[in-house]
Amino acid sequence: MRWNKHIVFAFGMVFLLLPIALLLMLAFATEWRFPDVLPAAYTLDHAKLAFSGGRGIMSPLILSLGIGALVSITCVALALFVSRMIALHPKRNLLLFIAYLPFVLSPVIYAACVNYYFVLFGWSGTFMGICIAQSILIFPYNVILFQSHWNNSMEAYGQLSATLGAGKWQTWRYVWLPMSKQMVLIALFQSFIVSWFEFGLTNFIGAGKVQTLTIRVYQYIGEANIYLAAFSSLILILPPLVLLWINKKFVLRNY
Repeated sequence: MRWNKHIVFAFGMVFLLLPIALLLMLAFATEWRFPDVLPAAYTLDHAKLAFSGGRGIMSPLILSLGIGALVSITCVALALFVSRMIALHPKRNLLLFIAYLPFVLSPVIYAACVNYYFVLFGWSGTFMGICIAQSILIFPYNVILFQSHWNNSMEAYGQLSATLGAGKWQTWRYVWLPMSKQMVLIALFQSFIVSWFEFGLTNFIGAGKVQTLTIRVYQYIGEANIYLAAFSSLILILPPLVLLWINKKFVLRNY
């Protein structure tokens, strides 16, 4: 039984690492023609080209980091408070049903439905418009995620602090927020990853004016520029891999 687990784990790691290994070879290869098993030579020219010029990835990288950080922090902070209100509301089931509605449609179809209002208010093709559009999906996601967090134990600690003379904001500051730290970190990581990889909604609402890193990678693929696409893809998967490692190493261990 133990050997079976090791074999399954080994096969799983191989299938996970093979795509990354392929990206690494493509990102630094000078040329790779069939039927060669490996590239003939390697170079750093693709990396230099990716980080230079107007068609590079530096601006999209900074833009994606800014959107991901702003959207995730704002949505998680608001959802933490709103989710508690919903958890205590007499029509909790109805409010949760409304929170699930943005996920009934695909992001592209949803973007097409709400794009009229973004154009009307001048948000289409703007940084703020992209943040608002992504928040439409990420905020209710966090509201749903936090519902299981507001359990009987959290309420009991809140009532205990109230009997000791703590006000509502003191209870939040000294009881609920410290107890929510790990859950908030998990929500931040997941929200950032959703924002970071989001393509359909961002591409539609951005109207080609807001070039995130994900959109730039798709452009390279559409242009058949496989070497720049591979290097940009490596940069694209780097922050989520770092966040997942931090999440597993320091957050989930004590959760």
